[in-house]
This record gives sequence, C-alpha cells and structure tokens, in this order.
Amino acid sequence: MRHTFFLLLSFLIFNTVSSQTQTDPTNPKMEIKANAFNLIVFKSPEVNFEYLLNQESGIGASILVNLEETPVNDYVEGPYYNEKFALTPYYRRYFSSKYAWGFFLEAFSMFNIQGDFDGDYYFDETNQNNTLRYRDDTSANLAFGIA
Repeated sequence: MRHTFFLLLSFLIFNTVSSQTQTDPTNPKMEIKANAFNLIVFKSPEVNFEYLLNQESGIGASILVNLEETPVNDYVEGPYYNEKFALTPYYRRYFSSKYAWGFFLEAFSMFNIQGDFDGDYYFDETNQNNTLRYRDDTSANLAFGIA
C-alpha cells in the first residue's frame, strides 16, 4: 500500500512539474497540497490535488493513507485515525474577488477503508480475572457531505 501511495504521489508531482505551460503564471490552474499536521500527529500523509476551473470554482481530490497500525486493545496512546485509506473527491465554489481564494462552499464524497475493533471485558471464571475479548474487522464506507 505504501508503494502505491508513493508511486501515485510521484506521478502527480512529476506530471504537474512537466506541464507548467500556462499563459498566466499569477493564476495557476493546478494545486498540490500536503497536510503536514496529519503526517506529524497521526502518521497519515494526506495529499490534495485541485484543478481550478475558473476564478470561482475548482474540482479536486484528497488521498489519505494511514501508516499507523490499528491498536489491538481499548487503550490507545495518542490520537489516531480509524481510516486506513480515504479518497475524497470534491467540487468547490469560491466567494472572493481574488482568483480561487478565501471562503468557499464544498460538496464532497468520501470513500474510505476503515479498521474497526470492538473490545469488551468479560470475567473469566477459571482464571478469576477480567479478560479483553476483541474483534478486528475492516469495513468500506461511502459518505457524502457539504463543507
């Protein structure tokens, strides 16, 4: 999964670098952004690609890959994402006099693969102690929203 993510990231970067033949350099048509906060705190790189249709709108997609292992117990040390992978395509409508800048309204959908673990304690009669019994599953989800 890591190799696929870095291959896709490399393709996006090199494709953008080689296609910089724009007539107006002050108004770029494509933007690639990385979320450093997710990488540092959650160990989950997130890359966002946006193609600006005009000064008021753009379409794009965000890809998140979780590199952190899912915890196997109910005690989690620090923040984490349940999502192992997330793909979020979106459409943005900007409300500013500047070119695709400022406040915006966004309609998006998200497909994610999520690691679920369900844990509960039960009292073991033979050993006379509480034991954690957990179930580790993976699910795929689809969501729609407005931001």
